[in-house]
Amino acid sequence: QQHRSVESMFAWQKRLPQLQAAFAAAAPFPHVVIDDFADAALLQEIARLDFGDVGSGRWTWHRYYSQDTWSRTDLHSFAAPTRALVAALAAEPFRHLLAGLSGIDGLLFDDALEDGGLQATAAGGHLFLHVDPLVHPRRRRWRRRLNLLVYLDDWNPAWGGALELWDAGVSRCVARVTPARNRAVLFASGAGTPHGFPDPLRCPPGVSRNCLAIYYFVEEPVPPPTHFGRFYARPGGRR
Repeated sequence: QQHRSVESMFAWQKRLPQLQAAFAAAAPFPHVVIDDFADAALLQEIARLDFGDVGSGRWTWHRYYSQDTWSRTDLHSFAAPTRALVAALAAEPFRHLLAGLSGIDGLLFDDALEDGGLQATAAGGHLFLHVDPLVHPRRRRWRRRLNLLVYLDDWNPAWGGALELWDAGVSRCVARVTPARNRAVLFASGAGTPHGFPDPLRCPPGVSRNCLAIYYFVEEPVPPPTHFGRFYARPGGRR
């Protein structure tokens, strides 16, 4: 099946003024949920071709106290439809679109997909509340400013796994985003942006919570404050 061109892949750009307003006004920190994000047929192929073998040797398992997830960051190993979508998200027209939506100019794409790329979480998996590293681990003048998560699965909300956005003091969850196929969430990344899905997933065996994660940076004239990310317990000592 033929897909729409990259230039017309993101039809939601016609709603840019409304999305700009929603991003700026959102609590607990700037974010916006974009449904019907990309070409639906393209995303179905990505899910089929690149997420059918979660847990195989192609995937890296991140199993710590703070998370139990899988990832792939080798762009050359991605299926052709996935590479096409990543190329569109990396291209200058899309970064210009994000700049207009977020008000952040000079956005840079990380072609190494550091900490991003294809992300999957199986039954029982989780990701503690955390804030992301402020700087790129190898490009020390690059400061992370935006996270884009594109969900790829037909997810049952009863399985948990909603992305939780917490206030800077980690005292309460202010917003939740339920994963859904062709739903994206764009949110600010910084020292006061705790997020995660800390409760173990309740999906059946063989099912996983799947997304494509792309992070955008700006180059600072001087190195920004350095930290390598932090994990948090929820109030009452719950993870």
